[in-house]
Amino acid sequence: MPEFASRDPRTPGFWDERFEQGFTPWDRGGVPQGLRDFVARAPAPLATLIPGCGSGYELAFLCAAGWDAGAVDF
Repeated sequence: MPEFASRDPRTPGFWDERFEQGFTPWDRGGVPQGLRDFVARAPAPLATLIPGCGSGYELAFLCAAGWDAGAVDF
């Protein structure tokens, strides 16, 4: 695991260090199967907001499926 100067997740520096060093173990690298299944079962596209979207895999997936989707991350 990389060494980080910042240990306080409430500060921007904590997150900046992790992204700059490519240390994002929470990023699964794609769209969760549960979301894929939900979209496949939905009777029609829905308007959707994805808070904490990270790399935006879900946003790209929903938009490609014709959904009106937006995302926010800090």
